[in-house]
Amino acid sequence: MDHPKKEWFDDWFESPWYHKLYSHRTDEEASKAIDLFRSKTKLADGSRVLDLCCGTGRHAKSLAECGFDVTGIDNSHYFINKATLENTMDTLEFFHCDMRDEYPGKPYDAVVNFFTSFGYFEEDSDNLLVLQQVYNSLSPTGWFLLDYLNESKVRSQLVSKSVKNLYDAIITEERRIDGKFVIKNITIEQDNQETMHFQERVKLYDKFDFDRLFTQANLRIIDYVGSYIGEKFDIQSSSRLIIIAQRLV
Repeated sequence: MDHPKKEWFDDWFESPWYHKLYSHRTDEEASKAIDLFRSKTKLADGSRVLDLCCGTGRHAKSLAECGFDVTGIDNSHYFINKATLENTMDTLEFFHCDMRDEYPGKPYDAVVNFFTSFGYFEEDSDNLLVLQQVYNSLSPTGWFLLDYLNESKVRSQLVSKSVKNLYDAIITEERRIDGKFVIKNITIEQDNQETMHFQERVKLYDKFDFDRLFTQANLRIIDYVGSYIGEKFDIQSSSRLIIIAQRLV
């Protein structure tokens, strides 16, 4: 499907600086997230899992190492090319795909969406379309795990500005909340090079918003989890809002 409107991630996710900025996100962290997924779904070895918005594949790789047959999709050509070049596993493959479009290789026994890779679009209709595509790609009673930020905690504890030295560059991150969006402006400065500017923009959904959206997409929410170690979601203190859901038959 053609999506002519230019989005904030069209530039940022094609830049190697995205991967550098989040290099502290480790394979160990990914393994904890996968352990949570396995404990909640109890899926058998060999089950087919789609990693939606897979990035460079750290969660997809962990899933494959656990015995699943894994497909990773992402809208970033840079991410997919990197993930494909680094892949050494027969049970793992990657494809370029917009999250609003039909997913290749369906149906799947489960879809996972990690690291706040939802709410990227301004209109609710586009974000709902993502959930509808998840539904369409799942087998009957298939599982869906959505790993999202805790909207309440973001609003109350947002750090407005931070500066770090990374890879011989000064990276400034300025954050603000504008209505229903949390916005991060990123400036990257290097000696004798043109300053680069990028933006991240995520729509803020709370638990009640997700109740509505998942109902519209015919996905039944089974549980809300507050972290990768599986604690119950608490609106005041949880670092994450992780939703475990199933497709309604």
